[in-house]
Formats: sequence, C-alpha cells, structure tokens
Amino acid sequence: MTIVVADLIFGALFLIIVVKVAVKGFIEEFFSKAAVLGALLAAVLFYKPLTPFVVGFIGRTLFASIVSFLLLFVVTYIGVKLLQLLVGSMFTGATMTNLDRALGFFLGIAEGLLVIALILIILHVQPIINLQPFLADSIFVKLLSPFIVDSSRFFHLIK
Repeated sequence: MTIVVADLIFGALFLIIVVKVAVKGFIEEFFSKAAVLGALLAAVLFYKPLTPFVVGFIGRTLFASIVSFLLLFVVTYIGVKLLQLLVGSMFTGATMTNLDRALGFFLGIAEGLLVIALILIILHVQPIINLQPFLADSIFVKLLSPFIVDSSRFFHLIK
C-alpha cells in the first residue's frame, strides 16, 4: 500500500481538524456548530408563520419576512449559546476538562472524515479536471468510498 499525494493532503487536513477540535473541546465545538445550524434551520422553517405578526408591527411584507428570519435566527442562536454556557459550566475541573477534550477528539475524527468525504464528493462531481490518477490509490478514497453516495446518480435523481 503506497501513500499518494492525496493521502498526504487529506491526512494533514484530517490531523488539523482533529487537533483543533480536541483542543477546543467537545462542548465548544459541538455547540458552535449546533448554534449556527439550529438557528438556520429554525429560521428557514418558521419565518413564514412569524411574518404576519411582524407585518403588524412593520407593515411591509418583504421587509417583514427578512426581519422574521433574522429574529428567529438570532433568538435561536442566542438560546443555543446560553445552553452551551449551562452545559459548559458542568465541565469544570481537571477531570471534566480532560473528558471534554477526549470527546472533542472523537468529534474531530468524525468531523475530519465528514469534511474529507465532502471534498471527495465535490472532486468527483466537478467535470473540469480528471482527478482519477490523483485519487486512484488513495487510502482515504478506499476508506470512505463505501460511505459516499455515487453523486452522479444522486444528482441525476434530483433532476
């Protein structure tokens, strides 16, 4: 088994992500992602039902939709960040800090593999450069290919 340039690049990226998340800790990393994704999800799902209430205060429908979206995003984001403070206060002390970092290490592994899988999907979908020789013997491609949906078939189903 030979190590190719793609493995060196993916390995370096993987190590950077794992170390970054382990140093930050599980609580900070998880809740920073959950705050943005949760706020975005809440804003997308619930801005339309909130818009009529905001129209009563503002008057203009388009502006009210934007205000509703931003209001939901900010309130949800702050709520998740407050929850992060609450949960983070439970992880004080040397033992709990070490547990937080150990859990962060495992979250970093999952996050690193997810980022590399997304990069591989993007590289597979792009039609400009043939990267098959670059990725042919990659350990990461062999490791992640069973878990990656064949994106060409997936995007064909969406059309």
